[in-house]
Amino acid sequence: GFMPAALKTVDGRLWFPGAKGLTVVDPTKVNFTPFSVPISIDRVMVDGKEVELNGDSLFTTSLNPKRIQIFYNSPVFGHKQEVFFQSGLDGYDNNWNKPTHDRSVDYNNLEPGTYTFRVKLYGNFNKEINKEASIVIFVPEPLWTNPLFIVLVALIILAISIGFAIWRIRNIRAKTEEQQRMQRQFAALE
Repeated sequence: GFMPAALKTVDGRLWFPGAKGLTVVDPTKVNFTPFSVPISIDRVMVDGKEVELNGDSLFTTSLNPKRIQIFYNSPVFGHKQEVFFQSGLDGYDNNWNKPTHDRSVDYNNLEPGTYTFRVKLYGNFNKEINKEASIVIFVPEPLWTNPLFIVLVALIILAISIGFAIWRIRNIRAKTEEQQRMQRQFAALE
């Protein structure tokens, strides 16, 4: 015959047989506590080279990085189709990307500046199931674009130009004085 493992009554309660009798569960009175799953930023690659994070939440790239790849993960067990990641890069687009199953994201040709990469995890029914993880990315400004550097180079060029002009004027004066001295000597000989 047929022996069900559970029975649902008309009022929605669930009855389960057990070794010590029946267990009754009323789903309308079950308190669901959402769980929090950690998310981690596992590694970062800049132009194909891995960057050591050392547990820091800040790293500095090389000058003019062409490609930054950020890899993240979460120890979620079950169906991967039920897990979505959503990320964003503050200072670049300031918006969250669409939720996806991807566990990495690429950013190309970031301008000099400071950015904050953020990622969070979603489960079924679009419910956020963790606090977000973040990392700060600093892309340094090339030295030659710094206004102070430009002023310093201009002052050096000006100093060299003035120094050359002073040397040239002294050289011309010395030659003129030499010519005048020689003319006086020739005039004295005549």
